[in-house]
Amino acid sequence: MMESTKVYSDEYLDYFADRFVDLGLHEQGVALEQYLEDPGLIEVAVLEVRPLLPSQKMVQARLDANRADSVMYKAEQQEAMAW
Repeated sequence: MMESTKVYSDEYLDYFADRFVDLGLHEQGVALEQYLEDPGLIEVAVLEVRPLLPSQKMVQARLDANRADSVMYKAEQQEAMAW
């Protein structure tokens, strides 16, 4: 039994092969052939669960702290206005 081979245009291959490399999908255990079959599905499945990099974790912590400060400030302002 022969395996069917998909044929992709040069433009499709150039774009998605470059994207595959840029996103580091090989390092995530994805084969190029698998990615080419459904790039959108693979990107969502693989990239959504990627852990934050250390620098991203620091930014997230600052954002969380700012948000908490903002929520507390708003609560204090509302409390002060209620008096």
